[in-house]
Amino acid sequence: MKTTLFQNLPRIIKTLVGLLFLLHGSATFAQKLVVELYEKQDFIAYRNTSIDSTLMRPDYLSEIDRSKTKYVFDLTEKTSAFYREDEFTSILPIAFEKISDNLLQVQILQEGLHYGLLINLDP
Repeated sequence: MKTTLFQNLPRIIKTLVGLLFLLHGSATFAQKLVVELYEKQDFIAYRNTSIDSTLMRPDYLSEIDRSKTKYVFDLTEKTSAFYREDEFTSILPIAFEKISDNLLQVQILQEGLHYGLLINLDP
């Protein structure tokens, strides 16, 4: 017995709705890491070097900044939103690498600048 498109339409619609539900449901699980700082200090190197080397031998060390700062790292979208005193400042692309079980290196990719953070993941 032959079936027509109209006879199969309810099954096709159910399949499409189910697929859309699955796709929408999987999009809601994003990995976000929120880092709030109440005290920070910039370690700056004017040469091409690693983060570790910059921490050990900075060319410039800023004063301690006590303004409330927040980074929201979206590891799924690979972006970083930056807030100062709860005001949105910018959003930039990031690259990240898990260096060890408890250490994450995040590089903020801004043209002309090379900077990032080392984040201890221990609770």
